[in-house]
Amino acid sequence: MLALIVSLSLLTANLSGNDNASSAEVANSDSALAAAEFGAKDALLKIARNKGYSGTYSVAVLSGGCASPVRGCATVTVDTQSNPKTINSSGQVGELVRKIVVKAYLDGNGKIANYTWQDN
Repeated sequence: MLALIVSLSLLTANLSGNDNASSAEVANSDSALAAAEFGAKDALLKIARNKGYSGTYSVAVLSGGCASPVRGCATVTVDTQSNPKTINSSGQVGELVRKIVVKAYLDGNGKIANYTWQDN
């Protein structure tokens, strides 16, 4: 009987530990997505200010940012050679990476008329 109680206690402790790890992964995944969203919004702002903007850059989103170990970084690539303009934004927190692709459509005046947003 004592062995059964000890086994159940160890199983419960092990499951609880797995839940904590899963919770941390979910939190990091959510933070990585938020970093990717931040990068995409920043790129939309750059295009709104300069319709010809293109390039690749990184931006620290959380404290610790892009330095190793990565605590919150967005890496953004903007390709404005065509219409729609394509933004690829990757958010990274720890080992988790989330990606967003944005297509920005410009009107005849070079202003952003519409955009689509896809979480990859």
